Amino acid sequence: MDNMLTIGELAKVVGLSPATIRYYEQTGLIPHATRNESGYRLYSDEDGRHLKFILQAKMLSLSLDEIKEMVRHAVDRRCDALQDDLVVLLRKKREETRRRIGELQEFEEVLGRFCDDLSPRVSPSEDKAIASAGFCACLRER
Repeated sequence: MDNMLTIGELAKVVGLSPATIRYYEQTGLIPHATRNESGYRLYSDEDGRHLKFILQAKMLSLSLDEIKEMVRHAVDRRCDALQDDLVVLLRKKREETRRRIGELQEFEEVLGRFCDDLSPRVSPSEDKAIASAGFCACLRER
């Protein structure tokens, strides 16, 4: 990106939609674009680097607020603070990921039990008796 790019050109280069770029600009993730005489937004190489940084941070599952803080450090050239904060955030994300994996494993086990329990194990007359008691047979205690 040697020259200034329009929003459409920049969107193609970084792989985002123009609407996303405008949103990032509105929320302060990237600086407001300069405008030409016709009012078109123009973006620099630096803007492209900011957007690529944001995309990398999103791949790490950082929230937009977390990314905004990281971008602020990067723009201020506070690399030490950026690295320190990023390490803390990534450790936190790693722990959250481990927790979520555990929750998903438990959920998978519950789904497996439901699948096993929903296989026909009672006679049609028992199903009718359970249904007349106000419960679906699939919700009976096992």
